[in-house]
Amino acid sequence: MTFDIGWLASGLVFATFCAKRMLPLRALAIASNLAFISYGYLDALWPIVILHAAMLPMNVIRFREAFLAATDAPEPRDDAATPPGASLLPVAGFSRDATDRLSHDHLL
Repeated sequence: MTFDIGWLASGLVFATFCAKRMLPLRALAIASNLAFISYGYLDALWPIVILHAAMLPMNVIRFREAFLAATDAPEPRDDAATPPGASLLPVAGFSRDATDRLSHDHLL
């Protein structure tokens, strides 16, 4: 079992190098840290346990920062009456009703 956890941890490290976006990279790094902590603990490999126990909070903090940056809502516009997406439509050929339908359709 310990051998399998070691291979899992190694595979997760490799997967972090394949990640193209920050959130998946950090999620994989967190999983890798947890797997290496388990592996090191089961085989009494204390340098591995200490290293990954130290990196785990850093990865959690960076994951949280990236998550908050990715989900940060845009600043509210001055014209609150304009429905979302209205600025993406060409002005000619669209009525206010079409714009309202569009803004409600994107919520479904």
